[in-house]
Amino acid sequence: MGSRMVQILMSQKEGNYVSEERGRIRQEVIDAIAETMDLYGATHSSGQLYGIMFFENRSMTLDEMTIRMNMSRNNMSYAVRSLVESQMVKKLLGNIVN
Repeated sequence: MGSRMVQILMSQKEGNYVSEERGRIRQEVIDAIAETMDLYGATHSSGQLYGIMFFENRSMTLDEMTIRMNMSRNNMSYAVRSLVESQMVKKLLGNIVN
């Protein structure tokens, strides 16, 4: 293998590490948001949902949220409703944004 090929493989390996590290840190921040919101009376799942939406930085459908959090549609609907009522997110023509 030439040195260029080895360098490319090392770059890909480093990229995977950065991606994994970024994902781990992202999850830690989402958990911290959920714990903080729990202190103020919101449910832990509502806090996790808010954290996920913060990082997505785009509107999401209820189905996307349900899949992302592996929750039932009823529980997700409750979490979304509580975030909308607390004015932390807005509902836009079927999608939810933070």
